[in-house]
Amino acid sequence: MKTFFPSRPPVVFAGFFWIAVVAFVVPAQTPGRSRQDITIFPRTEVQAGPWAVPSGAAHAPGSRLMAEQERQMWALVNRDRWDPANAKETSGRAQPLKWNERLAEVARAHSRDMLQHRYFSHFDQHGRSPFVRINATGIHWIALAENIAINRTIGEAEDSFMDEPRFQSNHRGNILDPKYTDVGIGIVQAPNGDLYITQDFAAIPSRRGSAGSRR
Repeated sequence: MKTFFPSRPPVVFAGFFWIAVVAFVVPAQTPGRSRQDITIFPRTEVQAGPWAVPSGAAHAPGSRLMAEQERQMWALVNRDRWDPANAKETSGRAQPLKWNERLAEVARAHSRDMLQHRYFSHFDQHGRSPFVRINATGIHWIALAENIAINRTIGEAEDSFMDEPRFQSNHRGNILDPKYTDVGIGIVQAPNGDLYITQDFAAIPSRRGSAGSRR
């Protein structure tokens, strides 16, 4: 099993009204080139619980299989946030993340762009950061983070994120951070079966707290 995902500590951007966290790295080798076999997606089993995905909650364009993969990964993320084993990292404050279709559209576009143009980075081929791409949607936020990975299955990708050191600003930290309220996940499949995965997290202020949104 080969996994590609950012391994460097995230860079933190701070401003007067917002703080944004994202990990940046370019892998040493081109992802997916060495694997020629095609793997059929397993239907990941996720037990029912507070993290369970409501039926029809995510209306992903494109193939049903990709939409199902996105929904299942959403469930895995929320399962990890609710896992009692992670309670010390979340102080018990991490709530299930809401699906945000606008974030998902940004995530899908980035996954698709990485695949089509053969790169692996948080910056797209035009040099745009996740913040620029998400700002273009008009979403008002107070914090953002992004995880990206290339893997054979969503379960292996999520496990790779969660297998990082605890209590650090890394991919695991992005998933468990209680300040985030929304997530959008975009998954596309390469011809060799690899999954290009982007997870975009956001802290979306309530209407009463909109004064703290981005500027």
